[in-house]
Amino acid sequence: MRVPQFDRYRSWLFGFALFMVGAVCGSAVFMSIHQNNFTLLAIENDLLHTELEQAHADLISLTGLRNKQQMISQVKIMVDQTHEPVEDLLENVLRKTIHDDMQVAMGKPVSAVKAAPQVFIQLIDGKIYPDIHGKDYRIKVQSLIVIQSELTVWVTVKEYIKPTAVGP
Repeated sequence: MRVPQFDRYRSWLFGFALFMVGAVCGSAVFMSIHQNNFTLLAIENDLLHTELEQAHADLISLTGLRNKQQMISQVKIMVDQTHEPVEDLLENVLRKTIHDDMQVAMGKPVSAVKAAPQVFIQLIDGKIYPDIHGKDYRIKVQSLIVIQSELTVWVTVKEYIKPTAVGP
């Protein structure tokens, strides 16, 4: 029995190999686009969940303080990104933790915030939030604004680098 010559099939083999390389490259491009879209979708989902939780908490606090117009009924956290931009997921986590720390202000009279804003600023100013996405962050309060019954806190976020001990 004779072994067939591969010279006859060389062009077909080359075409098949080119087709397979194209399929692998095409699937790699498709998966990278799909992964990017899925990442954007996950970020948007996290933002929407945070907004939903915030709206639910605001609704509960507003229904409880419906007849008390001179009380703080909402706390809004704004992250200043002019100096150091912060990624969306990190900003969401920080807003949530800062909002939890500022819950002390809920139900307090507006006059108390206007009379002694330093007390409310010192609740979070200079506070270090450890291990958020593997890093530590320090919060600095830029301003504290009270409009009607809403307390708005503007903060800046910087990565906190732990000081190292220098030994002899």
